[in-house]
Amino acid sequence: MSVPLYLESYRGRELIRPTPAEQRAYLERMGVTHVLLASATSPSAIELRALMGAYPAMFTAIYRWPDGRWLFAVSRGH
Repeated sequence: MSVPLYLESYRGRELIRPTPAEQRAYLERMGVTHVLLASATSPSAIELRALMGAYPAMFTAIYRWPDGRWLFAVSRGH
C-alpha cells in the first residue's frame, strides 16, 4: 500500500499544512513502514525534514540513489 506524504488543504485562500505531530499521527494511522522520497527538493522533502526534526529516531535512512531519491524505514513508538 502506498499513501501520500505531502498533505495540504485550503481554507479559503489560506494553505493549511499539517504539523509534524499531525503528520506523524497520519503515518501511524495508515501503518506506514517506509517512506520513498523521490527528490530532496520536493514539497514532500520539506514535510519529511520537519518530521525528522521533530522525531529524529522515527526515520532510518536505508538507501540513497544517485539521482537524489531516498528510502527511509519508519520506526513506531518514537
